[in-house]
Amino acid sequence: MSIFSNILNRNKDGEEIAADVAMLIAQESFNKFREPGFRGIIGFEDMDQEEQDRVFNELVVTGLCLVYLTLERGEQENSHEKSRDAFRQIKNNLTGGYVKTLAAGGVEKKFTDLWYQLIAMRCEEYREDYQSHKEVFSDKRENYWVHICAIGGSDHICRSEGELVEKLLPQISKWCGHLYINCMRSIAKELGATLAATGKPAKVNIKDDGSLDLK
Repeated sequence: MSIFSNILNRNKDGEEIAADVAMLIAQESFNKFREPGFRGIIGFEDMDQEEQDRVFNELVVTGLCLVYLTLERGEQENSHEKSRDAFRQIKNNLTGGYVKTLAAGGVEKKFTDLWYQLIAMRCEEYREDYQSHKEVFSDKRENYWVHICAIGGSDHICRSEGELVEKLLPQISKWCGHLYINCMRSIAKELGATLAATGKPAKVNIKDDGSLDLK
């Protein structure tokens, strides 16, 4: 049975699942944000509060774009109609799920609304990056968004400072792979499926029957 075959009969709809995944991305971003090794590379202690906040937001943006683009790919490439619908529902509500979290924390609407524009802009940037380098990603089982978002996220966190980006990239690449696996596990679990991930976390294969297989 497809892990998405009964989405309309589950306890949670796409919007609720998206909100849960957005919360997971925020928590994983906060965990990374607090790591001494991460802070040491970027010179966190020398930053003012505004710059520290920007760094945290960039981690969240990287995570949201990674999951959004992964779901978008699933929607486009999957031959199973209910799977495409499930990917679409969760993807379309992902940014909104995070915005609701910000609003609940007291962030004004004029600021939360900017997140929709920011995620749309970054996703378009990363789509262009993929088109420019897609010959590198010949293995169709590979989730190339892990690599593209890691590179882009590192670049934005470091404000395009080349040497700093190179130092940070291995950490962000590992984090993106970890985040990707955790988010897909969460989605599968909430749809009533069991997902066992073994092997390289950056590998994904979406089967013809709509099931999700990680390799």
